[in-house]
Amino acid sequence: MKISELMANHTPRPEYAGFADADTWVLGIKTSDSEKAPKDFDIFQVGAKDQSVSFNPKTASTTYVRAGEVTVKTGNAGKIKLEFDRCYGDAAQDFLASHKIIWGTGEQVKTQFVYFNYLTGKGISGEGNVIMDDGPNQSAGNNGTFSGNLFIIGTPEEYTYSALA
Repeated sequence: MKISELMANHTPRPEYAGFADADTWVLGIKTSDSEKAPKDFDIFQVGAKDQSVSFNPKTASTTYVRAGEVTVKTGNAGKIKLEFDRCYGDAAQDFLASHKIIWGTGEQVKTQFVYFNYLTGKGISGEGNVIMDDGPNQSAGNNGTFSGNLFIIGTPEEYTYSALA
């Protein structure tokens, strides 16, 4: 499913106030060169079990006379967890579980992404390296699973959903 298809049923309101749950977050990934704008990106949804964002802040600490230790933030790194039950025919899953991504290196595993909340339309966009680290796993009677991470490259930009872009 494309972002534009999902968002046909949702009207973001930047002024939204209230709780948001995991289902209101949208991860769109560019899975082919034919996808020119974020609205064309495939969404990570079918069989998705986790798409959590985590941060790894970088800090530097210095101890000063009579002031003690002072820690400053010098940077941040982020990643989005990708965990799913395998469903063939879903464009996002087919991309994430492809030979190109699983066995690729360098530029082969880089893609563009957007991650936003459909209640507000606000989130982030940027580039990331897809690194799948587990799968295909299947135990008798269970679904086959894959997992990995989209490691965000640099500092992502602020993103606001637009049906035009």
